[in-house]
Amino acid sequence: MAYKRYWLALAVVVVGSFAILGSTGRKMISQAPPIPDVYTTDGQLLFTGATVTDGQGVWQSIGGQEIGTVWGHGSYVAPDWSAGWLHRESEILLNMGAVRAGARDFAALGARAAALFWWTSWAAHTDRPGSTTTYTNNWPHEPLVGNEPTPGAVLWSLISFVGLLAGIGGLVWWSASQEKVLVDGAFLRG
Repeated sequence: MAYKRYWLALAVVVVGSFAILGSTGRKMISQAPPIPDVYTTDGQLLFTGATVTDGQGVWQSIGGQEIGTVWGHGSYVAPDWSAGWLHRESEILLNMGAVRAGARDFAALGARAAALFWWTSWAAHTDRPGSTTTYTNNWPHEPLVGNEPTPGAVLWSLISFVGLLAGIGGLVWWSASQEKVLVDGAFLRG
């Protein structure tokens, strides 16, 4: 029964972690960006919200999450497509005068994938109603559209990093502080 308090501590940490994860997930879902129908300036339907959802299905069916990410989810694996699309869209808006003067146009992606990437870009630079931050909390960083990290994002990134290091340090300290006995060439706790 010497380990009962450790199991209890582990249970408290696991339950607490999942409670925080669940409440944060619920908040994220309730504040998710809408998936609108998109029209040109003259009122012609460009694509529907269903096209964006279909594009997500196409993305997932071809294993898109293994070759790139959306909004930085899994960006250790591959480049972030919404960041790239947002940057390209920004360059297009800045160079619109050149396009009107006969400059080269960019090649369009397939309609469904383009709709998905457009929507991720739109949500990444559109402020939430009544807020000064975007649906993605100003992520990805893109100065061309004013996406700068929020003070809260910087603060919580630092807190989580320091917390991770403190937790690892605490475990190392705790392990080193335990009495160990050498038995048959192996250290056992005393």
